[in-house]
Amino acid sequence: MFSPEPGNDFARATSRGLFVTGAPRSGTTWVGRMLALGQHFYYLHEPFNNRLRRQYPGIYGRPFACFYPYLSPPDQGAPGMQAFMDWATGAPEPAGWGEADQGQWSEAQKGHLLELRQSRREGRVPLIKDPVGVLALEWVIARYQLPVMAMVRHPAEFVRSLMQLDWHVGPGFFVRQEAFMATLPGDVAAEVVALHGSTDRLRKTALMWKVMNCHIMRVASESGDQMHLLRHEDLAADPRAGFAALLAAMGLGDEPHLDAIEQWSGPHNPVQPEAIEIIKRDSRGNFDRWRSWFGARDMAVIREMTEPLACQLGYTFDSPALS
Repeated sequence: MFSPEPGNDFARATSRGLFVTGAPRSGTTWVGRMLALGQHFYYLHEPFNNRLRRQYPGIYGRPFACFYPYLSPPDQGAPGMQAFMDWATGAPEPAGWGEADQGQWSEAQKGHLLELRQSRREGRVPLIKDPVGVLALEWVIARYQLPVMAMVRHPAEFVRSLMQLDWHVGPGFFVRQEAFMATLPGDVAAEVVALHGSTDRLRKTALMWKVMNCHIMRVASESGDQMHLLRHEDLAADPRAGFAALLAAMGLGDEPHLDAIEQWSGPHNPVQPEAIEIIKRDSRGNFDRWRSWFGARDMAVIREMTEPLACQLGYTFDSPALS
């Protein structure tokens, strides 16, 4: 888990930017938004996400063939993606962005580009928040040398969150990407193949947690100090203290920033806002709702599928949930 000391290589690396990723519903949006409440970072929301790429194709490029694209270091990325990432990490603007100044883009695209340019002029560095880019970790690290903050969350809470939102997930995200399948341990790859086409949502969702976090842990083991894992629950239990330590490790943080984080994450906020897009919520009430959500049979399935990997991340299925 996250443990760098203030003033170390991690602090120096974040002077260029930060990539915040993890499986979906693991706290990436919350952490990204809270870090960007200060003056150091500007927040870039999911440039790997095909929905955003369809909305702003001139900036981010055309959509990927798969929603969670796997990119390894030799890959160039989808058309436009590499040019955007080059710009975000300090390169000059891509030539095609000049079309915006010539009135060839939609008003929405031009407005978004103005925001990006303004953030660059203000001297802030990019915080790229993107769970959709979790399978592109190796590419981001190798090409851009960006430090990575990978969020992880208890598997039962991950499954609960996705099923409550009625998000349909499954092995199809992975089986169509043979290069990614080749990186998985044989037993995990076999599970992906076995559940492809299954209608068992509980097992497919638990498998998604397993596959993505297996990938995260492999890349972390190969990346040294450039990548750090952070459990959502460690921050959620005491947001002010947790973010104070996190920001201090980056050589950042002041009382107004921490006050703002507490305002967004304290117990005066609802545990479950009316809309998923609302970030203000009681973080302490959000990390073990799975205990009252699942029956014994469903809980046994999640535990059977995820417990060995969950234990490596410091999770238990007993009380307390963190070891």
